[in-house]
Amino acid sequence: MRLSRLVVLIPLSSACVTAYGCSPAPDPSNDISSRLAEDTGVEWAVRTDETNNEVRFLSPEKPVRIGEGTPEEMARAFFDHYRAQLHGTGAPDELRAMDPVVEDDGTTHVRFEHYLPGTNIPVLASASTAHFTGQGEVYYLQPGFRADLAHVSSKSAITEADAIERAVERASAECDAPGDSFETRGAELAVRGAERLPALLVWRVPMRAQAGSCTAPEVLVDATTGEVASLEETAQPLWDTNAKGFHFHHRGAKSDVKGIDVTKSGATYSLQSTGFSKVITRSYGTKADGKTPSYKDITTTTLGSWPSTNDVRGTEVDAHYHAMHALEFWKKGLPSVGLPARHGLDGRYGNTILIVHDNSKANSKGNNAYCAPSDGRFFKDAYLHFGDGDFRARGRFLPFAAAYDVVVHETAHAVTRHTSKLVYAFESGALNESFSDVMAAAAERALEGGGDAKNFLIGERMTTDGKGLRNMADPPSRGSGKDSVEDMLPCAVPSGAEEDGNDFCH
Repeated sequence: MRLSRLVVLIPLSSACVTAYGCSPAPDPSNDISSRLAEDTGVEWAVRTDETNNEVRFLSPEKPVRIGEGTPEEMARAFFDHYRAQLHGTGAPDELRAMDPVVEDDGTTHVRFEHYLPGTNIPVLASASTAHFTGQGEVYYLQPGFRADLAHVSSKSAITEADAIERAVERASAECDAPGDSFETRGAELAVRGAERLPALLVWRVPMRAQAGSCTAPEVLVDATTGEVASLEETAQPLWDTNAKGFHFHHRGAKSDVKGIDVTKSGATYSLQSTGFSKVITRSYGTKADGKTPSYKDITTTTLGSWPSTNDVRGTEVDAHYHAMHALEFWKKGLPSVGLPARHGLDGRYGNTILIVHDNSKANSKGNNAYCAPSDGRFFKDAYLHFGDGDFRARGRFLPFAAAYDVVVHETAHAVTRHTSKLVYAFESGALNESFSDVMAAAAERALEGGGDAKNFLIGERMTTDGKGLRNMADPPSRGSGKDSVEDMLPCAVPSGAEEDGNDFCH
């Protein structure tokens, strides 16, 4: 993803903003950043997908009005006004609004599902959302338009019955179960809209079954060739697009809203991702003796509202979101420097267990983060612990999971554990830490971009002064104002300190 910043060019009057009447018709050659600055008078952050240049995130530097009317009307007008830059067609049936979500303070979330223009054929895995404050000002938008829909035909070359037959054949083979164990519910024409894959007219064949290794698989069959395009579990695509992080709840950052992969059982959602390498987020606690650690699953009955075991909300969401992206980073690898792709931190699809709110003495009373094996043994699952910091006591540290690079740093320790014989002491311990820092900086840059601003700070988003825990451009400083080499090497301690919660070296 690429993050671009812009300079305000021509601030317009409020009348121009509300009517969109002071700008010429959309010009595809214009950069959307500049147009937004001209139309609203404020700077915007814009993220685009580098593979196809599709805009995926828009956020003003401060909430701003973008029109008049209801949030749905304003959002629809916005997406239509910038349709050329967003790859929209402007067709009236392209976007179909879902019921808006309105919070107690008036904050409103509007979601549009996408359809192939001129048809009732949905574009799967594609939606556009807009998020407004209680005062009717937008604070971020997530466009979901596809640039390659023009070539997609609405006519299928194979029948629905043929598509179902081929879907059952594939499910039987992949799920290792007889075909008659799959109960199909018909099929519907749809457009495959998954990011970074070409748009494709498909028959979507959902199945209701627990068969072999699959639970209710869904098969997409190419409507032109009859070839199976994909098979996925329908237990998988549960996505909370309104999950709020720590900075939303405690620092007034209304744009700190994340999309996270969750699961559902009955009416209850839990912070557990899907796929072969799961991310599972739990809260730290103790058993009746007050000493033995006990970890509690984090659940909710309302997406967008995740409870906390203490008064530090949003840490659960941050940890889950950051670990999801960390696993994606390891899955892609860094071929240019010889770092191969890994499936799970252990390389064998192991799970990543995140323990938040660990403010125990072993974790420096919350002023630390560390990686430890389960029960002191080398299980394939990685247990990553994160404290809440000391900001409530006017200290320097915010919750450690609020920083993506801190989470990646801890995942790198798990990778090191499974790929090297580095003893966690003295020079080898320092090498262990160095590798974690380098991977943290690389992952943060890959996710958030940054243009020419090379990010050598580690943990700047979880320190109140923004200086971070360490500065790789000036290692002795550590970003804390201290100036000694010894300050950078507290990892040179007897082996085993990692499990005692001293992993992050401060």
